[in-house]
Amino acid sequence: LASPKVFETNARKTGGVWNYVSNSTSDPVYRGLRTNLPKEIMGYRELPWLEAQDGGSFVTHRDVARYLESYRDSFRLGRYIHHGHSVRQLTVLSDQPSALSPDTETWPKIRLSWTVSETDQQQDQQHGHEHGKQQLTSTGEEDSNVQSDVFDAVLICNGHYAKASSPRIPGLDQYFQGKVMHSIEYDDPAMFQSETVLCIGARASGADLTREIMEHADYVYLSDSTCPPLVD
Repeated sequence: LASPKVFETNARKTGGVWNYVSNSTSDPVYRGLRTNLPKEIMGYRELPWLEAQDGGSFVTHRDVARYLESYRDSFRLGRYIHHGHSVRQLTVLSDQPSALSPDTETWPKIRLSWTVSETDQQQDQQHGHEHGKQQLTSTGEEDSNVQSDVFDAVLICNGHYAKASSPRIPGLDQYFQGKVMHSIEYDDPAMFQSETVLCIGARASGADLTREIMEHADYVYLSDSTCPPLVD
């Protein structure tokens, strides 16, 4: 079988959402984020966790990014990773059997199409990445950098924190005069100094942001739809 290809949409480095960007309004990792699980149950069996910077079990986003980079380097996985590559389409090729098909059934091959910036193309060439059977499409000017290849199997590892989802609240724009923001825009709790803040949603990020903001804001309220009423 051919060597695997890993398409990483992040053009900077390995680690996905764990690559913290200060004051970003589009990345879910914020300045004070720590994992809500201990590192002892988060690591891969083949590579023990590195010692956290503060020696604790609930590590920072920098510790997670450092661990993922260490895993990549320890097993020489960087040669398979293509940074800045954004997959645009997946097509099931029902008439082409995969070489990975089990004896009991036939799996189809998969065609992927992705875009690559000029800078990323140059980086691939410098690192000797081979794209095998990739083909350059010519369907139009805006598709001039689309490439494609056929694979025996595809793992989709896009996660579920890449795009913010904000509920529509009737009357919010009409009656509320304050600032409304999604947690993906949050980075530094100091921006809420002396404010009154309502955090809607009490799962991991909502509760964590509430804890951070209460050190700076005058009042912080946490709205939790799963919490039973305190008064009948």
